[in-house]
Amino acid sequence: MNDRSLPTQLPTPELRERVEAELCEHFAAGHIELDELEQRLAVVDGATNVAELDGLVRELHPLAAATPTPVVVPAKRGWAASAT
Repeated sequence: MNDRSLPTQLPTPELRERVEAELCEHFAAGHIELDELEQRLAVVDGATNVAELDGLVRELHPLAAATPTPVVVPAKRGWAASAT
């Protein structure tokens, strides 16, 4: 049985959005240039199966895991009143 006999899975809108977001993150990280981003985004729009979308991000550098931003709580400030 070869790959051509397997049914192709259609990409969902959510998958398209995830791939678009990942491509934008790669662009922001400097892994791809603007023209390449635009070309890949055009393929996302025209993709007819999941394999096409997977191929768009498969060979790109891994993205660094997002580190949570620490929450900074400002020190409490009090009010002072003076009687004059």
